[in-house]
Amino acid sequence: SNGLMLVVGLGKTEREALSLALDDLSMAGVPMLGIVGNGDQADSYYQRYYDYEYVQSR
Repeated sequence: SNGLMLVVGLGKTEREALSLALDDLSMAGVPMLGIVGNGDQADSYYQRYYDYEYVQSR
């Protein structure tokens, strides 16, 4: 089937911008297949710890 898979940046894409884009696509009759969140949010303790350990071990 034809349709659009929308990719948004986690922590980058503003909700208002996403909402407006979805409204515009809906009004244009674009069939939506889904939304994919791209990227990560490295704000967690474990992500920072992993990044630190990776840099130290190189």
